[in-house]
Amino acid sequence: GTLLYKTDPEEMFQILTPGEDKIADKKIERFEDRVSSVKKESYASFEETVEALKYGLLNGKDFQEDNLKDSEVKKAEELADKYSSEEWLYRE
Repeated sequence: GTLLYKTDPEEMFQILTPGEDKIADKKIERFEDRVSSVKKESYASFEETVEALKYGLLNGKDFQEDNLKDSEVKKAEELADKYSSEEWLYRE
């Protein structure tokens, strides 16, 4: 799933257009009724949200947060270029 910190559902669903079957499947009138965000549900700052997520994901686990390797940064930049390209955004 996706965790949203702050969003405008009206604007979001001008861009994302779920099909009628998806809306009917969820038994809701408006898909926007199923979307919330951390900011809407709490007073937590972005930094507090990040720290809470890190704590929840790492506490009691046998792994830890680390910096990205150069190869991981390069791959992330390549993917960012791909998914922000006109070709990707306006494909049919």
